[in-house]
Amino acid sequence: MEKYILVGLFGLFMLITLYEIFFIGYHIHKPTLGTDSVINFKKHIPETHFSNVMTGPRLRFSYCHSSGYKRIFDDYSRIVSEHFPEITVFGENHNPDPKRMAFAQMVTITKFFLIALIISNINPFSFLGFATPTVWNIICAHRLYGVMMIFFLCNHIEDRLLRTGAFEITYNGILVWSKLKTGRILMPPELYQLINNQKMMKGEVGSYATFS
Repeated sequence: MEKYILVGLFGLFMLITLYEIFFIGYHIHKPTLGTDSVINFKKHIPETHFSNVMTGPRLRFSYCHSSGYKRIFDDYSRIVSEHFPEITVFGENHNPDPKRMAFAQMVTITKFFLIALIISNINPFSFLGFATPTVWNIICAHRLYGVMMIFFLCNHIEDRLLRTGAFEITYNGILVWSKLKTGRILMPPELYQLINNQKMMKGEVGSYATFS
């Protein structure tokens, strides 16, 4: 019975991971913002944009999806669309640096490699000629709990590696707010002021707004 449970759990874990890889997945991405054209790995979150007009000013939010900032982006994009209809709003996930992304992928591969060894009851240490650690014997003796422990522990590590805590805002490619630098997310009045300042500096026509 335990064997069937383990196989079922392993199959479920594999389906979840394959879904993340191929539908949410990791892709090679060339940044479109800034002057750098360094190719890096990113966990792809489909870009969100509001407004049917693709010309005119562009406001881009780059936020940490793992930190739950998607809801804040949705609120701010609605506010901007209401008060500055000529501005096109974009949103995308802010990815960690390539080293952390690559390490997160290594953790994912290691996770499923260890789970496969446990389910198959294969002792890698005996093949390598090393003494089997006590912890490995304990995990193999309680395979169901061992598989669950490795799965959730590795998932926690992956989440920490992919989490940036960023909430960056650019206006026509110019960085106007950075949570990574300020340590906080701006308030709606500050967002209005930033947009108004950029529009006045560039002499743009269109709506100007104040917070009420």
